[in-house]
Amino acid sequence: MIIKNPKKHYKAILKKYFVPNAFIRRYNIYFKISARFYNKNKPLHHGSFWYYLSQAQWDNFIDSLLEPINESLEKANNLFEVGMGCGAALKRIHQKHPKLSLNGLDPEKKAIKLAHKHLPAGKYSVGDGLNMNKIPSNSYDIVISHCVIIYLKNLTQVKQFCNELIRIAKPGAKIMITSMIDEH
Repeated sequence: MIIKNPKKHYKAILKKYFVPNAFIRRYNIYFKISARFYNKNKPLHHGSFWYYLSQAQWDNFIDSLLEPINESLEKANNLFEVGMGCGAALKRIHQKHPKLSLNGLDPEKKAIKLAHKHLPAGKYSVGDGLNMNKIPSNSYDIVISHCVIIYLKNLTQVKQFCNELIRIAKPGAKIMITSMIDEH
């Protein structure tokens, strides 16, 4: 193999295999680290690796994200978030919709402990969005998941994930799956 631009080639290899970012993203280390080293003097969303947003920016972000289902949030009795992190989005939802029963799931134990501390009335559990068999079927008026689907490895997992969200949602429920992408 002839390499036309060796510097660019080796940079690409380093970026793909040896830069910690690739390893960190692959094993969701971001979330394990951020929840474990959360500073209680900082906003809750910093514990879910959104440390670059102020509280006002976070609130605005969540409000705009949920705008398409605002009417449904007003009418709903309960909500389930898959991949809830420390519960920062649920905290904002609770501020705007205090009568709504909040529930969620996240694979990081420390994140769930933080959520229980900041939103004690909710029901949160450690678990995986691909296998939520402990969550009853047809139970929730609204099911949301933000920035989880990008971590799924293949289309089979995406289908399995979506089927689980549909399974726990009541007939006629709103399901919202959102994501962000960045250059990495």
